[in-house]
Amino acid sequence: MARAQLISRLFNVALANATEAARQHAISMARDIRDDAIRSGQTVSSEYTTQVNGIAAPDESGATVPGSIRYNFDLWGDLVPEVLEFIKQGSRKVTGTYQGSWFVLVNGVITTEFKGLPRGSRIHIVNDQPYHRKLEVDFYKSVHDTMILERARVFARENARGLIKAGIDFLHLAGPGPGPVSPRAKVKIKEVPYVLRGKFKQGKRKLARKHLRKDVRKGELMTYPALELSEDRRLL
Repeated sequence: MARAQLISRLFNVALANATEAARQHAISMARDIRDDAIRSGQTVSSEYTTQVNGIAAPDESGATVPGSIRYNFDLWGDLVPEVLEFIKQGSRKVTGTYQGSWFVLVNGVITTEFKGLPRGSRIHIVNDQPYHRKLEVDFYKSVHDTMILERARVFARENARGLIKAGIDFLHLAGPGPGPVSPRAKVKIKEVPYVLRGKFKQGKRKLARKHLRKDVRKGELMTYPALELSEDRRLL
């Protein structure tokens, strides 16, 4: 007997006591169901690693009874580049500096390769330009209507088939990302983290704020809005 179970990006086949012929049949069944899941789009990616009886293996041939075959599908290798490109294409376009200033942090480290990231990784997509926060959460949004991170959050969830958590976080950046410096900047070195100047413009809407919050007053280090992605542990 063999029992197959598809849970988010993990596919598990439990092998009960069986004859050699039944063991081979179970292995064949596991491969067929894995391939069908990939073809039908049930997995986020076609990239996967195999575990046999809880140990990484090149294929399923070493499965024993009782035992199990487990496929760990890569969650981030294709998804993160797609979300990053979605954000760039939906970003404000003037000189191209803002579009080119998005970068990805994996567990707090700037990363450009996303295949095979360890389980439990926390991913942030962020922009280090000093006006980034205004475009996302301040009065500018009523003019430019960007809010690209919220749209990207929905895009990521849909493309990951609901297998991830996606939210908006605010980061303290320790230094600049790899993006360009604006050609309009007076100083050709990015000031990251940006020290807030304490400027304030009163909004015209009925419920517009009348003063600055404590965390955005003069002298405070700016926090940068970021899209946060992580595995939905409830589905694993």
